[in-house]
Amino acid sequence: MTNRVLISTVIKSAVSITDLLKPKGAFTMVPVKANNTNLFEEVGSLFIVDGDNFHFQLSMDETGLYVERNGEQCILTPEMLASRRLNFFVLTWSPNTLRLMTAEDIVRPGANKAERRHISVEKETNPSSVPLSLKRWARDESLIPTKIYETESDFRDAVYQCLADLIIKVEDKGGTESFWDYSYDGNKIKDKKPKKETLAQPLIKTIIETELYLRGLDVFRENITDSGDIDFTVVGSVREFGIANMCIELKNAHSEYLENGLTNQLPNYMRSQDSQYGAYCVLNYNVDKGDNIDRAALVQKLNLWKINSLDNLVQTKIRIFVIDLDKNIVLNKRN
Repeated sequence: MTNRVLISTVIKSAVSITDLLKPKGAFTMVPVKANNTNLFEEVGSLFIVDGDNFHFQLSMDETGLYVERNGEQCILTPEMLASRRLNFFVLTWSPNTLRLMTAEDIVRPGANKAERRHISVEKETNPSSVPLSLKRWARDESLIPTKIYETESDFRDAVYQCLADLIIKVEDKGGTESFWDYSYDGNKIKDKKPKKETLAQPLIKTIIETELYLRGLDVFRENITDSGDIDFTVVGSVREFGIANMCIELKNAHSEYLENGLTNQLPNYMRSQDSQYGAYCVLNYNVDKGDNIDRAALVQKLNLWKINSLDNLVQTKIRIFVIDLDKNIVLNKRN
């Protein structure tokens, strides 16, 4: 079978090839005007992944939302929702499960306010893994040199793909240790603390700059703007447009400015640089004693901040990347 990964333009800003080739993964689809949208009325495939004896596809039409892997399906249908309207959904997968989730607000007779009803459909499947030949093909495709991008969205996809690859390099290639500062008692480790964001920046730059270079892109640290210093600015050439740029903000998950970085700092940088797209990279050391200690809670909180923002740039033009730097979390993600 010919290797291929097709991703609809509808979700390209939220998911990349690297994401779809992971053994475990998740992504959320929330239309810009979710309250006025019924995804059951949309028709078509959101992604298709094909390789040697491997098929993974997500599609939707008026009869339901379907995720299929190697002949096994998980389906979310209109009949499962009282309103028969699908305003958003979350897809998660592992080697032996497929899961679709959504929610709807229901006002019961005599109630003063609506209560949220959660709907989840899960399918246990035969163990499945992406063939190595497909992974190698995707890697080779990503390394084909590019000098000029046809559109700004192509430029965006290239940067997001690079950041998705960054997570793989750090989490799966043993790169997490470099992000901690250690103190020793002789040869024994006495303590370790997360690096300050300013010290993590050069590590990130070192990891991504070669791949960005192959994609015809340059990355700069702490570019000065009227709104402050951007952690990273990535620039590239777009046909019939000229030079495009993307602002990337790096923040520790335990930072007291985590929400402000996403909802205020990064969009202000983007406006000052006239950037169409941005990326918010969160370093999750799992050291906070609050709700950040749970990765799922951290990701949910970030997504809620994004969804509930009144700023269109935050809602539709920024993608969140969470890089886990705690060994226990990384090992759990692999299993």
